[in-house]
Amino acid sequence: MHKCKGTRKHLNVRQRIYIEVAIKRGDTASQIANYLGFSRQAIYRELKSNARVKSRRGIRLSSARIICPKLFKYPFVCNNCLIKQTCTQIKRYYNGTEAHEIAKSRLSGSRSFPRLNQGALLELSNIVEDGLDKGQSLHHICRVNKDKITVSERTIRNYIAKRHIASMNIDLPLQTRFKKPLKRYARASIRDAETLLGRSYFDFKSIVHASSHYAQMDTVIGKFKEKPCLLTIFLPKYSFLLARLLNACSSVEVNKALLKLRDDIGHDTWLRVFPFILTDRGFEFTNLHELEKETASRKAKQHIKVFFTDPYRSNQKAEIESAHRFIRRIIPKSTSFTNFTQDDIDLMCSHINAVIRRKQNNKTGYELVLKAFGKKFLDDVNITYINPKDVTIKPYLLHKKKKKNG
Repeated sequence: MHKCKGTRKHLNVRQRIYIEVAIKRGDTASQIANYLGFSRQAIYRELKSNARVKSRRGIRLSSARIICPKLFKYPFVCNNCLIKQTCTQIKRYYNGTEAHEIAKSRLSGSRSFPRLNQGALLELSNIVEDGLDKGQSLHHICRVNKDKITVSERTIRNYIAKRHIASMNIDLPLQTRFKKPLKRYARASIRDAETLLGRSYFDFKSIVHASSHYAQMDTVIGKFKEKPCLLTIFLPKYSFLLARLLNACSSVEVNKALLKLRDDIGHDTWLRVFPFILTDRGFEFTNLHELEKETASRKAKQHIKVFFTDPYRSNQKAEIESAHRFIRRIIPKSTSFTNFTQDDIDLMCSHINAVIRRKQNNKTGYELVLKAFGKKFLDDVNITYINPKDVTIKPYLLHKKKKKNG
């Protein structure tokens, strides 16, 4: 018979059904344990703990004189007893499916209460509540306070769901469901075949690999019918965000902002940080390919290359779309950009780049870019260091700054 080695801590339903069949067949505890890969004591505990007790109607189960002495030794149940049909004593039967439900119920009940004492639970509640008030993610809170938090992130989520601590699910970023977005009219987009030639998403995938360094670009609009908007640039390899405040969402303003950025960081750094740019086909990026010609005219060994995603495929630049969620948690939709300055936007980006990223091996975007491009680049783009404990992803981040200036 093929030996089935147990690879889990607990028995599963198929293993329990096998125990039921093996008992009826007359197998010993050692034979069952060897086949399943568990110890003999584990089989004993299973039969004692998860068997179902059955008695004659009207007879008290607590009466010791009607308990069969055979139930005190293996197999501890009446499954293979020859006289079970005529026996008048208390009977214990082992059913694999029922035993699995009993075990699951017991395991669930043991986890229904927090395993922290009241003092530790109160301290954990204060730490989590303080971080969530600043808009920090639960992963960020756990990493920043790893010396004080002794339970896992999943356990904290369970505590919140069961109201063992003061915070609620609605306080967690992205924990609640989003409403289905309203249907909107499509924006004007690039349809010029000459502009798209050699710059499609297929061309991008054939040149740039997933692990390669490139930049994604997009815009974030403000209040309806107002001109100011944000030009966002995201480096997926480093989880690093830059944003520039534009006076209008137009191709002229986009190119002007990019050329100013190039002048701020220097042409050589510009080529090193932005070798490839991937963006959508929005009308504001119509003349973006002119940047290629401008860098190529300098007869440099390397020049930037611009690519465009397919229509209605925002998932092809999902990383920057995810970064926009952080922006919207600080600047909600329908908020006017007329009251903000570039310094405000840089402060917002500094806090976003200080968020600890799980996929970056618990590093921040600031740390990764500092190592890759140096402190001078960060100073040139006005991104400052923010202590992870002080990270704030809430609207009051910019309002608080304005009050100080006021």
